[in-house]
Amino acid sequence: MTIKNEGKLVFPGDNIGNVEEYLPGDNVTEESGKLIALKVGSVSEDPRDLRVSVNTAKKKLVPRPEDIVYGQIIKGDKGRFTVAIGAFRPRHSKEIYTTKLESTLKIESRRDEVSSPVRVGDYIRGKLFLSRYGMDLSISGPNLGVLLAKCQRCRQELVLENGTLKCKNCDLTEHRKIAEDYGKIDLNGKEF
Repeated sequence: MTIKNEGKLVFPGDNIGNVEEYLPGDNVTEESGKLIALKVGSVSEDPRDLRVSVNTAKKKLVPRPEDIVYGQIIKGDKGRFTVAIGAFRPRHSKEIYTTKLESTLKIESRRDEVSSPVRVGDYIRGKLFLSRYGMDLSISGPNLGVLLAKCQRCRQELVLENGTLKCKNCDLTEHRKIAEDYGKIDLNGKEF
């Protein structure tokens, strides 16, 4: 005995069978001898327990090119940094979604540049783009760059003073490519 709607997409209120054949399972209710879907999803049957259910497998959102991402630099070597991305905002949205993935931030080195625009441990906001190696990050732009950094010497949080990052604990000054809103991480209550 098979149900006529097996694998089909159903919506709340759709009739998917009779209680004479099956019992209601997940996301299914019984009304007047009929099995009615409670959620959007695909119909599945369990012939062993004689139950019919609606599977609501949600599509997982993943970052795409041009999306803004938030992450922490976890590894760096010769201008290539690995960034653990914890949140992203799609290009045409104001909503921020959590995620767990890694990407690469490549910094072009300049001979006269003494310090790197980012360091391991920095929290950054970047923009994804497609490269021949996969999905990479860029921090070019006024609202992109380091959001939070710590002192190399004593690991205290660096404070922005007159365009320079300074440690209040040991007076060390450091240079980074900072975002316009450095020190004001707001992810709508979400941690990354």
